[in-house]
Amino acid sequence: MANTNSVFGARLFNLPFGNEAGCMGTPYLVASGDSTAMFKGDFVKLTGESAIWTDGAYYPVITQAAAADIVVGFVVDFDVHPDFLTQNYRTASTFRLVYVMDDPEVQLEIQSTGTVVVGDIGQTANVIVGAGNTFTGLSGMQLDHSSLTDNLQLKIIRVSPRVGSELGAYTKLICKINTAKHAYRVSTGV
Repeated sequence: MANTNSVFGARLFNLPFGNEAGCMGTPYLVASGDSTAMFKGDFVKLTGESAIWTDGAYYPVITQAAAADIVVGFVVDFDVHPDFLTQNYRTASTFRLVYVMDDPEVQLEIQSTGTVVVGDIGQTANVIVGAGNTFTGLSGMQLDHSSLTDNLQLKIIRVSPRVGSELGAYTKLICKINTAKHAYRVSTGV
């Protein structure tokens, strides 16, 4: 049976040590000057800045990551915005609190753009950015199969055990953020 092309960005597959509280993610801010919409499953990077949220606390500022960026994690949810109560994504140019899965040990699931073979397991790859879905609120990011080489953003652990994911086109893969790519963490001043 062929795999279905169903892009969703990154989604949580497995938490280290069964840490249920960790599935909420860590709060970060997206600046109002950021003109890129953000969706659940988008990979993000630090900007090196921090800002104050309505609770008076400082939070690191993030933006959407692209191929080759040092990834801090992926978006799991958004704080409610009073102007967008029914929206399940971040509208461009809105100041928003975002929850990011930034645990370096977490395993995530993502769809590959190419035809996956057994030899791809253990390789690393970059993400490729695609348009998010404003109806579902899900990311358009995928693992860029054409980028397979050493020391890129994601390390491929295995093929997802879910029904309908097997070697071939549109394979769902279990990956980890490649922490070997992170020679250092960007200081956020927080």
